[in-house]
Amino acid sequence: MFPPISVSRVGEAVLVIDFGTSTSSAALVSSDGRVRLIKEPGSGSWSWPSAVCADGDRLLVGTTAERRKRTDPASYRAEFKRDLGQQAPIPLGDRDYPVSALVTALLAAFREQAGEPVRRALLTVPASYRPGDPRRALMIAAAEAAGFDDVELLAEPVAAALAPLSGEGFGAGDTVLVYDFGGGTFDAALVRFGGDSGNEVLGHAALDDCGGRDIDALLIGHVRDSGGAELAEALAVPAGAARAVRMRLGLQFADFARGIKHQLSDVTEVEDFVSHLAPPSRVERAELTALVAPVLARTVDCCRELLRGCSVAADAVTAVLLVGGTSRMPVVADTVARELGRPIRRPEDPDLAVVQGAAAHAEGDTGRVLLGMLEAPGRSRLRWHPPAGSSLSRILIDAGEKYAAGAPMAVARDSDDLLWTLTAGSAAGTVRDWIIPAGALLSATDWPVTVTSANRPIRLHRSGTINRVFDVGDARSVAFSPDGRWLAGGGRGVRVWDHAERRLLLTLSGSTGYLLDPVRFSPDGRRLAAADREFLQVWDLATGDRMLSLEHSATVDDVNFSSDGRWMVTASDGAAVIWEVATGARVRTMTHEYPREDFRRKGSRSLTERLRGRPAKIKRPNVYTVAFSPDTSVLVTGSNEVHLWDVANGEQLGTFGNAGDVAVSPDGQQFATAGYNPLNIWTNGPEHAEAAGTRMEANALALDSTDYGWECPVFSPDGRFLAVGWARSIRIFDAQSRGRLDELAETRVDATVRSLDFSPEGEYIAAAYGNHVAMWTIGVPVDET
Repeated sequence: MFPPISVSRVGEAVLVIDFGTSTSSAALVSSDGRVRLIKEPGSGSWSWPSAVCADGDRLLVGTTAERRKRTDPASYRAEFKRDLGQQAPIPLGDRDYPVSALVTALLAAFREQAGEPVRRALLTVPASYRPGDPRRALMIAAAEAAGFDDVELLAEPVAAALAPLSGEGFGAGDTVLVYDFGGGTFDAALVRFGGDSGNEVLGHAALDDCGGRDIDALLIGHVRDSGGAELAEALAVPAGAARAVRMRLGLQFADFARGIKHQLSDVTEVEDFVSHLAPPSRVERAELTALVAPVLARTVDCCRELLRGCSVAADAVTAVLLVGGTSRMPVVADTVARELGRPIRRPEDPDLAVVQGAAAHAEGDTGRVLLGMLEAPGRSRLRWHPPAGSSLSRILIDAGEKYAAGAPMAVARDSDDLLWTLTAGSAAGTVRDWIIPAGALLSATDWPVTVTSANRPIRLHRSGTINRVFDVGDARSVAFSPDGRWLAGGGRGVRVWDHAERRLLLTLSGSTGYLLDPVRFSPDGRRLAAADREFLQVWDLATGDRMLSLEHSATVDDVNFSSDGRWMVTASDGAAVIWEVATGARVRTMTHEYPREDFRRKGSRSLTERLRGRPAKIKRPNVYTVAFSPDTSVLVTGSNEVHLWDVANGEQLGTFGNAGDVAVSPDGQQFATAGYNPLNIWTNGPEHAEAAGTRMEANALALDSTDYGWECPVFSPDGRFLAVGWARSIRIFDAQSRGRLDELAETRVDATVRSLDFSPEGEYIAAAYGNHVAMWTIGVPVDET
């Protein structure tokens, strides 16, 4: 029916940036996999000049900087990629800037032009930036200063090899020599496609002083020499002229030479004027070919040296892939084909090959996730097995904070500057302390963090002991805060207590005057969400202020947060809607439909009450409960059938059973259903896999013959127990052994139980019923393996 739930990174937008010496480009890979090149607003081009110009306290970038350079050449700078790593600052006007600040300005411009908040960046870097090269760290720091939280690096030749090609693409086993001739540098790399490790870089070489700008300099010298005294007189700068005049003339001559070079890629002869006072300058393609021959010879020698260093014969190379703007010159392809004797292949767009290939890499990247391993049940250390040479890049859950099962806890960076998400695995808990700080090396033998596991086994009492009772008018919902200190009850208003001190902390009111049901804490405990008729209200618990009020087309029946706190999901009007917590933006809607065969909804008194005045006739089935899987990759919705949805793209993964209420176990592998049929636990896991796919195994726990009346199931934090409301009682089952009712606990109350929740450590259970929210001590945490 559907694949087992597994821990994987949810789709997230990535901004891919090719920061080049002369031009740069970027592409946004959205969360649904679509790729969009970022157009420069100043020119409408996909390629942005890698240039900056100081304008007061701000830095202009790209074409805007290019247009300003003639009026203020002293404040202009291009090709600063060549300066990356130098200690001396770059003077722009009357101020000095670190080179990294110029890089940050360009990256920030791309991020702003992306049109949406982007947290992740993938930057391409030359193959000469080997692991440990300080320029790699400078690129990462510049991107972080531009507003990116997570920054990865990818070698430019690897990206270029993945670009769309003119003709048939490369396949497994092909060995490709990437010949990247850009505006400022020449890079060569040998890439082998396929294999267990994917596309492998066998070796690389580079010439940092060999690029299109060096050819421009040769062409400028040729024009000057061939122009004679008449050109020299026309270009002479008067004695005592300002420095800006000399700089302006130099920039003008460079633009002229670049224009000549580009034209000679299409025609055999060009005649043009450096200025309106200068005589015409005529250049033939044959002259340019002779000028660039020594430069091309250096690039060919670089490639041959690379092949020798990799012990790869030239005839073992499938093809030479020409990328970079300078490779457009006809003489480049002719020279490389003649000297190396291998077929020549080209990308569809040599200028955009690197960014398009990097976007393809990001699009196919499903994420690198490492599951946390607890030392032992109830013990206090957690570790991961990262690749050799990894470091702890960023801590996501600080000391003293709670985390859910499967929640991302930190990010690790490997030696190739690729990022790995370190998750909590199947155990929830609280971080006590990080032994290894951010930035330090991380090995497979380290225990980097000490924790208090919420999954300590609970020894259950045969009969629970009530120890707290709080008053709430028409109590409908109850929830513990993630740290277990606070208890919230929803009904006619929301009340939040410090249950240990029996002290009321907050009273919150809705805007419609109706019941507030259900209530949910965010994973960080800073927000509280409650359904308020057709609205979802979200409050800041520190101030009591309402942060969001999200309107729906019908009554909101349920709400839940994702484990990382980034998303909320609501059930309303036959659909589940995912919202972004930070902005309140609607992200995705998953609509339930009746199956083709007729479906007659069976109702009970409690389920009918939950309709809260809806019309009796509905066009699609109601959605009563919604919940994310622990890793947020799957959404579970309870309706006429239980539906599973892929959060990343909104596609339905499968259905099973039918229920109004659904609970998901902490490890995401079990589902408890109640409402329409007897209470059931459904197991989803590899042990139930068949040749045709994965099936769901159901075990009815209730030995009572009554089909209806089971409500609000909830798993204990360790996943061992299942609590459920039935009429005026709370019944607790062993979710692992499917224990009989009389072997565990049952608690009687004086009204119908409408909501249940376990405390984070599993020692208490709270219930909403009648006009009360009550707490029972149901077990004692024990240190057992």
